[in-house]
Amino acid sequence: MIFDRIEHMDTYAHVHADLPKVLATLATMDIAQLESGRYPVQDSEAFILVQRYTSRMREVSVWESHRKFIDVQYVVAGEELMGYQTIDVLSVSKPYDATSDAALYTGEGLMIHAGAGTVALFFPQDGHMPGVAVGSGVPILKVVAKLPVR
Repeated sequence: MIFDRIEHMDTYAHVHADLPKVLATLATMDIAQLESGRYPVQDSEAFILVQRYTSRMREVSVWESHRKFIDVQYVVAGEELMGYQTIDVLSVSKPYDATSDAALYTGEGLMIHAGAGTVALFFPQDGHMPGVAVGSGVPILKVVAKLPVR
């Protein structure tokens, strides 16, 4: 897991060949004006999901992990907590499903405050629980880029 601010993400360009392409694509987007949905990243198998939702209480949130894609979660507006725990410490509640590229878990982990401008990268071994309300639920605008695992 990597957690930092969007303005520092060039530091991690070496982590994945498509990360610089994602960052270049984001730099050209007026994210606040885009419809929620999926957007391609040129010359890449990566793609960008623009998401709008209301953060939810911890009690209804679930841990997840992915095998095919690395999540790059960028909070554009709002604030939430993002949970982090390695999947070997969590208990599987729903085995991995290749169609949804997700396994679900129960357990405990670290909750990180993610305000506007923060970015978290979650790799296949990283259980994560995004979208958790800091207090009461607030509107969130987030970009989740999916980088193919190679």
